[in-house]
Amino acid sequence: MGLVTRVRDKLDERQVRVRVTPSGQTLRAAACDIPAQIRDASGERDELRRLRQGIEAVRDRLERVAASRPSPVAARRPRRPPAAS
Repeated sequence: MGLVTRVRDKLDERQVRVRVTPSGQTLRAAACDIPAQIRDASGERDELRRLRQGIEAVRDRLERVAASRPSPVAARRPRRPPAAS
């Protein structure tokens, strides 16, 4: 048996009812510890916090630089000649 079952609704065949099977529930229970395990294996909380702050600082600098420069798309657009009067 799979992790979910899919049954088309008898009154509205456009709808499909999806339910988690017992095997799926077992897998879900086992998987709920994965985020904590990754966090524990990744290092100290302070180290991860500093890493996140560093990444955010780089992102912010890149956004400021991008905002201060003209759009490369606009620079590539051909200019239209002035309309003749």
